[in-house]
Order: sequence, then structure tokens, then C-alpha cells
Amino acid sequence: MASLWRMRSRRISCIDSTVLTAVLVVLAAALLLIDMWGPPSFHWGMGLPPAHTARIEWGGTRSNSLQVSVLKDGRLFLGDELVHSDVLKEKLEAELARGAEKKAYISADSNVPYGLVLRTLDAVRAAGIEDVAFITNPYR
Repeated sequence: MASLWRMRSRRISCIDSTVLTAVLVVLAAALLLIDMWGPPSFHWGMGLPPAHTARIEWGGTRSNSLQVSVLKDGRLFLGDELVHSDVLKEKLEAELARGAEKKAYISADSNVPYGLVLRTLDAVRAAGIEDVAFITNPYR
């Protein structure tokens, strides 16, 4: 009797993982099929409300808004006036003294080097304008 007890205590139990793996694969496939082709109530979306953002036209929101454009060849425009990058700060300060809106809209071509846009942003902030918006065009 003692030897039978010793044999049972030495047995090593093995769990067959193939059945577990097969069940998990079937469950994963079922969940994917339900998610792809199931009714809309089964989709896992969060149901966030759509975003309604203000669309800024190129003319700006006010007639006295400051618009700085950076073209891909490096030219800067303040409104419709061609401006050299060294005098951009002074021109912006002069426009602010004339009562322009203390907000600047920067529009840059996608091929403009990042450093040039950053220098333009630094000049705008050095002129005392902290409220800066970037005008973007959606991808088409």
C-alpha cells in the first residue's frame, strides 16, 4: 500500500494546451466576425460627438488680423506685403501700435523647413503676440 501511495505522489500532471489554444482561436475569430459584420450596436466605438471647429477663412476673422505667410522659397508676407525676416518683428509691432488684433495667424507651406517656421514664430512672440494660430489646409 505504501508503494502505491509513493507512485501516486510522483505522478506529474500534464495539461493538454492544444484544446485551450483551439478554444481561444475560435473565440477570437468569433469576436472579430461579430465586430466586422455584426449590427452597429455591437461595435466597440466610444460614441464621441462630432467636433465642430471654427473654420478660419484666409481673410481672417477680423479686418485687422495679423496674417504671416511663409512660402516654400523662404519669402515672408505680412498680409499682402512682402517682408524680410529681419524686420518682421518691427513690422508686427508697428501694426500692433495701429490697433491690430493681438493675435497672429501663421500659414506655412508644407515644404518650408521647420527652422524657418520656428524663427517666424519667435519673431511673432518677440513682438509681444502670445496668441498664435496656425492656418492649415486639410489633406485632399
